[in-house]
Amino acid sequence: MNARQSFNDRGNHGYYESAPSAWAVRRALKTLRVNANQIEGMVLNALQELCSSPASLRELLLSSSGLGSEVNTLAAQGTAASVRLRDLKISWRALTYRLLMSRIEIGFDRIRVLLRIDALAAFLRWDGVGMFRMSDLELLRAKQLHTLEVPVHLYRQRRETWLPITPCVEALKPDMKLTELLNDAREAQRLIYQHRDRSLTELAWSLGKSRCSFQGWYA
Repeated sequence: MNARQSFNDRGNHGYYESAPSAWAVRRALKTLRVNANQIEGMVLNALQELCSSPASLRELLLSSSGLGSEVNTLAAQGTAASVRLRDLKISWRALTYRLLMSRIEIGFDRIRVLLRIDALAAFLRWDGVGMFRMSDLELLRAKQLHTLEVPVHLYRQRRETWLPITPCVEALKPDMKLTELLNDAREAQRLIYQHRDRSLTELAWSLGKSRCSFQGWYA
């Protein structure tokens, strides 16, 4: 997903929107949006959990060929780095995330974070004074990535269908034929779900109806 934000008269909504790819356009897939605050909170918690685990952090740093004997020293700084992540000013978080992470992929069951190992090492060295920065050259050299997966459960919020009908204040007598038809349709639906092994003709006979009228409710 691309980091985008939606604006209207009420201000900034803070959403991440999926980028329309050629594959999605061919299949007429709609753009998906997720709440930015929730996603960023999950990613922040995952980064803090990683930094707070010396064993996991050390294993990650060992995969970088350029750290050498500095691995143990950097791993020992994980707890302090976790606190710095938590206390980052909101205005600085976006820049820090862009430096630490190469890409974030959001799915319905997980968030996949591609973490720059060398950028994380630089953050561990940082003393927390001022803003965390990296030069363009340092960022270009930070090619080794670590995949950090965060389990989630996302669901698609569907828009409700409604009819602009003005409520009637007068007491009206219901149409008995329409009420009877609705009751028969509900009973037919119940029979179909409970007796899937029976034919439509048999189900219609059990209601005292013909097959044609029974099929008409589900045409």
